[in-house]
Amino acid sequence: MSGHDLALLTHLVGVVFLFSGVSIACELHAAARRQERPSQVALLLGVARAGVLFVGAGGVLVLAGGFWLIGESDGFYSLGDRWIVAGLLLLLVAFVAGWLGGQQPKRTRVLAEQLAREGDAPSAELRTLLDDARASALNYGAAGAIFLAFVLMIWKP
Repeated sequence: MSGHDLALLTHLVGVVFLFSGVSIACELHAAARRQERPSQVALLLGVARAGVLFVGAGGVLVLAGGFWLIGESDGFYSLGDRWIVAGLLLLLVAFVAGWLGGQQPKRTRVLAEQLAREGDAPSAELRTLLDDARASALNYGAAGAIFLAFVLMIWKP
């Protein structure tokens, strides 16, 4: 297996991790929003953190594999290529938006864990946190930016 093959494998495994992580976090957050009991919300949001780990690992692998691929291309690709710069900027936007959007679910999980310990009764405050439009917009924006970066990597305009 050549260096190019290993770089491409690293890059593609990173892509799989990124999309898997986004899917896991998104689906579990959506499932948490359908729950009434704080213990169920806490459980689902706690497991959703695994999706965040996949996104982080995927980001590292995508970047490492991508830079490695640039190095293996013998000058065919470079950091001066606009589509590569745009892809990197989209990933940066995705990670910043995802981090900002992830703060609300973190607070929601902590509140849900507290409410679960205190009787596990539904809470208007918990519902408000679960339905936060700003956090949803940031997280969906992050997912969209990752998708656009993926399209750029395939299309290479």
